Amino acid sequence: MHQILTSAYQIDRGVFAHRAERVLARLHQARADRPPVELVVLHWGEPNAMVLFSHRIYLSTALLDALPDDDALAFVLGHEITHIDQGDIRVDGTLRLPPLPPMLPLRLSLGMLARTWMRPEMERGADAGGQALAVAAGYRSDGFEQVFDVLSTHATEGLEADPSQWSEFWRQKASGYPSLAERRTLLQAHCAISP
Repeated sequence: MHQILTSAYQIDRGVFAHRAERVLARLHQARADRPPVELVVLHWGEPNAMVLFSHRIYLSTALLDALPDDDALAFVLGHEITHIDQGDIRVDGTLRLPPLPPMLPLRLSLGMLARTWMRPEMERGADAGGQALAVAAGYRSDGFEQVFDVLSTHATEGLEADPSQWSEFWRQKASGYPSLAERRTLLQAHCAISP
């Protein structure tokens, strides 16, 4: 999958990548007992971040450009790191990639993979873990608010332009992800009870 993504989208090694690496370094310090993860920033026009069967986070320049501060970025990276740390994303003898039709657009292929393995409880757990890791690294606990604002805006635009895009509709209806509203409410409640 790494070769498919890096062939489809050019790797960024400039300002976007430097910003993300700086935030990732602080998150690594907060989880020093765990192996570091690799970050790949791609010139990808959709605001997206994901981990695909490795200890590697893929982050789009569109998402980095849309996130207003490092608190929001820390939540995104913490969310993806939590997927890795919880073992949500792995390749071993019990998990096999399904055969995907070769002519499917990349976003549909990724959607099929997400439907196969991601469950709502994994997303909720990654949200909580991402928030906790961001706070442990010294970032604000409410960084998720801006992330969900960006994703909500993109989901609405995606529905108007192309319902097959990686949008809120796709995540909810096709893969069973919890809604952004539900995820936001859970994290807001956690912020309210945290010291």
